[in-house]
Order: sequence, then structure tokens, then C-alpha cells
Amino acid sequence: MFTTEWTSSAAVYMPDGKPPVPGELFRSPKLAETYARILKEASAVGADREQQIEAARRIFYKGWVAEEMERFASSFAAMDASGQRHKGVLTAHDMASWEATYEKPLTHPYRGWTVAKAGPWAQSPALPPDPGAARGLRPRGDGHGEPRLSSTTWSRR
Repeated sequence: MFTTEWTSSAAVYMPDGKPPVPGELFRSPKLAETYARILKEASAVGADREQQIEAARRIFYKGWVAEEMERFASSFAAMDASGQRHKGVLTAHDMASWEATYEKPLTHPYRGWTVAKAGPWAQSPALPPDPGAARGLRPRGDGHGEPRLSSTTWSRR
């Protein structure tokens, strides 16, 4: 279904019809072009880093990126979990109406480190309530075949 119904996603994530192999270089030229254009346009506001960040957010949520997302979402009816085809419902107005906020991370001391974790809304919903339960996990490594915590930042106190 992935390769037949979501062909644009399959072209990115399964080049040549095969899923990526661990350790293999993953490329997404269109996404790289998008980021490069956002950075170029955001840099044009001046040298102030915070102004550049806000410009990039405007471009993404209120500019051409949001418009392109709406165009793509409404351009075809895709199969969804219901087993029926539906056009996307995300609009540029939806994007412009939403704004990211800043939150304090959840933190816990562990063996001289501070484990920091985004809230439950993040893509990594679990963090042991007591990182001591995570004995054997290391904050660094090549990531292949090693136990690790996803989306967790370790910092030395």
C-alpha cells in the first residue's frame, strides 16, 4: 500500500523500491532544497539570529511553505486508515493559525548527568520515571545495535 498509494513518500523513503538499510546514507534533495531556500530568505533579514529564526518561522507557517503544503494536500485523494480516499484537509490558514511555544523539559538527575526529555506530545513518548531503571543505556555511540533513549538529551552537571 505504501508504494502504490503514497507514491511520493515511497519515492523518498524507498528509492529503487527498497527500504533504507541501517547505516546507509539517506538523502532527501527536495527537503534539502526547501531548507536551503528558507535559510537563504531568513538570512536576508539581517545578521540577528533571533530575527532570522522568526523570519524562518514566518516563511514556514505563513509563507510559501504553508501554501505549498496546502496545494499538495488538496491536489489528490489519498487512501487513509478508513480504507477510503480523501483529500488532505491541512490549509495554509491552519498553518498560519498555529504557533509553536516553548516549554521546560522534564528533567531528572542520573549519575552526574541531567536527563532532559520533551513532553508526552513528542515523538518519543516514554522515558523511565527513574532513569536508574535505564542502566546500561549510554548517552552516545554510533546508534547501531546499541540500546539508547530516543530524543533524550544527556548533559554533564
